[in-house]
Amino acid sequence: MYLPKQDIYTALKGLEDVITDLKVYQVQPEEFTNLPVITFYVGNNSVETDLDNNITYQDITIMIDIWGRTSSESSQILNKVEETMRENLYSLEYSADVPNVDEQVNHINCRFTNKI
Repeated sequence: MYLPKQDIYTALKGLEDVITDLKVYQVQPEEFTNLPVITFYVGNNSVETDLDNNITYQDITIMIDIWGRTSSESSQILNKVEETMRENLYSLEYSADVPNVDEQVNHINCRFTNKI
């Protein structure tokens, strides 16, 4: 069984070299001291098996949250995240702006899928 978490972390962590001040976390910290931030988790990693109980494929869903100072900053990061995930054979399935009471923080939630 393939476990994608480390590969996704490595791919997203590479964006820190491209986007100023970006930090990538596998789990959301209790408090953000600096933005922008990407957090992610594996939302699904289910397997399908054949009659001999061998894995025929896996259905993988990666949930990514982007936290930025402005809507424009978050959207630009989403563009880079989508490009990076596509390079790793994941498709953007869903993306949405999340309402936030803190006007100094913009939040985008997105979901990427792959069958391997």
